[in-house]
Amino acid sequence: MTLQREVIELKLEEQLEGITQSMYSKSISDCSDKELYYAILRLTKGMLEITEPISGPKKVYYISAEFLIGKLLSNNLINLGIYDKLSRYDADEGVVIAYGSMYGNTEQMAEAIAAELSAQGIKNIVMHNVSKSNPSYILADIFRYKGLIVGSPTYSNQIFPEVESLLSKILVRELKGRYLGYFGSFTWAGAAVKRMAEFAEKSKFELVGDPVEMKQAMQDITYTQCENLARAMADRLKKDR
Repeated sequence: MTLQREVIELKLEEQLEGITQSMYSKSISDCSDKELYYAILRLTKGMLEITEPISGPKKVYYISAEFLIGKLLSNNLINLGIYDKLSRYDADEGVVIAYGSMYGNTEQMAEAIAAELSAQGIKNIVMHNVSKSNPSYILADIFRYKGLIVGSPTYSNQIFPEVESLLSKILVRELKGRYLGYFGSFTWAGAAVKRMAEFAEKSKFELVGDPVEMKQAMQDITYTQCENLARAMADRLKKDR
């Protein structure tokens, strides 16, 4: 990297920091993906407004990597300097907790797990209620972080539909090198945890901790089991440091 490029990147980061502070009263590192997206849009718009248009006989064309396939896509990723990382399914330290919840009980389990992960020093913890988060955002975070903990209530003797859909999307993408934990709840007969065990086997993810299955509502034993699952995930992530 040249000195000129370093200076340019430093100035852009300073400008972006100013925008996030102005828009959200947050630093870059504290912004959500959505907030950062809009801040970058504002930065880009501002840069375009002060950039003099280029005139002359030459025409400039661009192509979006979103529509590239095969060799064109891999070449584009190589040029961006990220092919090697993506091809090895490398990910950062962190945990995605993706869960479905009908009456709030499974959500309480997810929150207990997230709280203990934080207490164990895991900084990057992303929670997704599958009924509210777009699957593309959930999948992007699963690609970004090493840990994945999935939770589902039993729904008609099956996994909660949105959770089942997410698990199917994960399998289709043949993601590798992730650490997996899972938990579930039921009222009369439990089935979600059993179904998620089948996903664990198909995904070939490294299973971490003991699955947690709760009947009806949270009890002291359930909190303890959720905390144990979170500790097991935190310990596994720390081994990679």
